[in-house]
Amino acid sequence: MTLKQVIQGFTWIGIIGSLILAGAVTYEYFDSSSIYPNIVEIIAFCLILPGFAASYLVQAERLGRLGFIAFVVLTTGYIFCLGLNWSVAFVSPIYGDLGITNTVNATSPPYPLFQGMESSFLALNVGLLLYGIALLRSGIFAKWSGILFLLSIPAGLAPPIDDKNTYFFSAAMIWILLASWRHDPVKQMTRKVVRRLIATGLFGSIVKLIALTWLYVQPDSIGLHAAALIGSSLILLGLFALYITQANRLGRFGFIASIALITGAQLAFGINWCGTFIAPIHPELIPAEAVPEPANHIFPFIQGMAGSFIAFNAGLLLYGIALLRFGKHAKWAGILYLLSIIALLAPPMDDKWYYFFCASIVLTSLKAWHWSSAESAGFETEQHGEPDIGQQQTVPLP
Repeated sequence: MTLKQVIQGFTWIGIIGSLILAGAVTYEYFDSSSIYPNIVEIIAFCLILPGFAASYLVQAERLGRLGFIAFVVLTTGYIFCLGLNWSVAFVSPIYGDLGITNTVNATSPPYPLFQGMESSFLALNVGLLLYGIALLRSGIFAKWSGILFLLSIPAGLAPPIDDKNTYFFSAAMIWILLASWRHDPVKQMTRKVVRRLIATGLFGSIVKLIALTWLYVQPDSIGLHAAALIGSSLILLGLFALYITQANRLGRFGFIASIALITGAQLAFGINWCGTFIAPIHPELIPAEAVPEPANHIFPFIQGMAGSFIAFNAGLLLYGIALLRFGKHAKWAGILYLLSIIALLAPPMDDKWYYFFCASIVLTSLKAWHWSSAESAGFETEQHGEPDIGQQQTVPLP
């Protein structure tokens, strides 16, 4: 697949996800007792992220450093809020409504759940503010979407505190994605842009590995768990760049596998968010404790955890096969993806599989970094001399 085809595929997926999200939020106003709208919202969140990445990539060079920082902050806050929604869907049926309104209005807000909500919404709103400003400054085709991103901030803070800001966010996403469809990403996907995303994923992998290792010494440290969550969100950004650098080799199967992996990784993030901010209150929600003897009263959590793990394992399997079949320089990374599945399923059920997963990210990042900077790679060069990954369609990438 060419770069333009990949971006257009991500764009359509993001548009569909935005429409589903707006529809699920609307249905929830009529039937707030059912958990199914929340589950649909989680799926929609997972679909929107590839579209959001595509909307950034088609204007990455134009948005500059501020746009990159805003994109990283907004994506981190977005993924954290996805984790919160995961908990609302699968934990609220057990312990009562964990939604924003009930938690904020509680006489004694439960620690650390309240802190998790605070940090998630703070990162999301700061990201919306920065990204909205970056879009307004770029002044090309996304000014109205920037305004809608900015309007979603007061909509989320204005009483009553509910999901009405979702309409502004969904409208902004649809607007910017429709505009992105018409633009060629070739001139924006420079070596510098790809390297920034690769470095972000590489940094996230290092943070994740350090935090996980130190958690064996201090397993109850919420700060270390939060650092591991931040590392996971940064890894997702790196996954986009790593896939794009080899999209032409991986083909349609690789495209499907990348969507499956990114979706499964987001669902797995929901489990980790719950383990960080809710499990200290309810230790039975720790996966290692919940799986051996699942009690009936936590059955919704077991369902959510099982579905998320199945989705993530399917993504790891498909992407690992894609790398083994088509990735000339990334076969070891494919093997590590497959080994992470075995480590995930092998008892005891903990985070040891992340070592294989992060090792594959590091290995692929080093290969992608080398190929994006190699003079012999055959990349076309723009007039200012900056090699452009998007123009390369015939040279095998890792």
